[in-house]
Amino acid sequence: MANNISRQPTLRDYCIILFRRKAIFLTFFFGLIISVTVLSFALKPFYRAETIILVEKAEEEPLTPLKVPISEFVDRLSLMSTQVRFIKTRRVLEKTVIDLSLAEKLPIKGEYKFEKAVLFLKRKLKIAPVRNTDFISIRLDLQDRLLGVQIVNAVTKNYVDFYFKIKATRSSSVLEFIDAQINVVNVSLGNAEAALRDYEENYDIVSLRDEARISLEKLFDEEKHLVYLLEEYKAGYPDINAARTEIQNIKEKLKDFPQKKMQLRRMEYTTENLKEIYLMLLKKREEMQIAVAMEKDKIGQVRNIEIIEPATVPIKPVWPKKRINILAAIFLGVFGGMGMVFWANYMDHRLYTREDIKKYLGYSIVGSIGSLPNVDTLFTKPEGVVFESYQELLNAIKVFSASPVKALLVTSSSRGEGKTVTALNLALTLSKNVDKKILLVDADTVHPCLHKLFETSHEPGLINFADKEDSVRNIILTTRLNNLFFIPSGVENSLNKPLDFERLKDFIINLKNKFDYIIFDSSSCGLNSATLAISSSFDYALFVIKAGSTRREVAKMALERLVPVGPKSLGIMLNCQRYEVPGFLYKRL
Repeated sequence: MANNISRQPTLRDYCIILFRRKAIFLTFFFGLIISVTVLSFALKPFYRAETIILVEKAEEEPLTPLKVPISEFVDRLSLMSTQVRFIKTRRVLEKTVIDLSLAEKLPIKGEYKFEKAVLFLKRKLKIAPVRNTDFISIRLDLQDRLLGVQIVNAVTKNYVDFYFKIKATRSSSVLEFIDAQINVVNVSLGNAEAALRDYEENYDIVSLRDEARISLEKLFDEEKHLVYLLEEYKAGYPDINAARTEIQNIKEKLKDFPQKKMQLRRMEYTTENLKEIYLMLLKKREEMQIAVAMEKDKIGQVRNIEIIEPATVPIKPVWPKKRINILAAIFLGVFGGMGMVFWANYMDHRLYTREDIKKYLGYSIVGSIGSLPNVDTLFTKPEGVVFESYQELLNAIKVFSASPVKALLVTSSSRGEGKTVTALNLALTLSKNVDKKILLVDADTVHPCLHKLFETSHEPGLINFADKEDSVRNIILTTRLNNLFFIPSGVENSLNKPLDFERLKDFIINLKNKFDYIIFDSSSCGLNSATLAISSSFDYALFVIKAGSTRREVAKMALERLVPVGPKSLGIMLNCQRYEVPGFLYKRL
């Protein structure tokens, strides 16, 4: 019966897939671990030489123009980026190659060894700021641990020397500039002081403030004297006129005072400003002279750069990291192996379980057999054969059949799925009932093999009867079991005449009257049309599927051919079903 019920996969389904394809998982898992382990121990180790230098923000140079304020973080980031680029300049690297003769020591072949050595350092040197610090790390991974230390320390030294030369040249240039400015400012200051003296001498004043005070006191005295004269003398007295004239002159003089005061203040300001600039230049000159002297003596060559940790000979290699590699291989082996398992399961179109048959074919199975018995012992050791599963299969066929089953057709979609062994075991199981007569027919005309198990010839047989060359009596053979009879497949005639299907159908109906059960081991219905032609004569067709062998597309196509022309009832048997998950785990999933 068709069944199109679909469900979501469960944890049990995933475990079944993993256990079913454990060979893929284990091969990938252990293969990866072994490969990584072997490579980790076989590859030559690399050692890391590393130097840590401190780079602080340099002091502001004298006479530096006012900068636009920016954040301290951006300023420090720019400084670090500049120094990192500075270390990798060609001048530093070329000096290192020359000092250590790296063109000969490094593993470089071919022409242009010097240029290749420079490019090697540029590519292999790892220079980067240490996060959230003012440190810069200079490191090099090399197989020769001593040479690596020499290279890193030489690069650091050449960088500091190069930076020192630039700073020294800049300091000397600044000192020359300061000296020139001192001369210019000195001349301007002398001119300003001379002009101030001349102004004071021309106006005969010590300062405008004293001149104003004297004029006001004199005006006050003259006004008092005028009041006295007016009290003592009459108008027109010469002294009174003289006093009035003097008062008028003083007032006129006081009118010119603001302009003179402004001019005086301007000249005094210019003079004081030039004095301050002159003193500042003298102070900077003294500072720069000290700095230049220190640089010439190489005392603190670069004031804002200091080597904190010079490179030392490393003890342990940094690559390959055996422990990390093995742990990573285990991690990748687990997830990579699982990925390969599920990919293989996705690409695999074979049928394995009852759920697969329900999902892809839309049918439920009537029974399943765990493993096929050894056909060589079917007659020699019949009691050793497990017939219980086949008896259950027969019982299921009787239950699910639409009518009583006397004629049973056993077929499959292709070869090698166990239909012949299934037909034989069903016949042997039925033969245990001695009161019943059972007939087993080898109807596989393409690849007959039952006659070998019965140790008899395969001719004459079913084909010969269909071709009207033999009678029924001549093709029915007895076996070791009294109630089990056998008809071999027979041999096709030389003319290759087509089978008479109508005669075969009549033959099957006749056999039903003579035997209690007849079992036909037919050819694969997906490959042979003869099976389809006679399938309607049977009460029941058992479609055999071998777990892990039958492809769902092939089985589906065979069923699509068999069902429209097939027998009254159809059942599917799953052969060689395996329980992938261990029982104790399966019960808990």
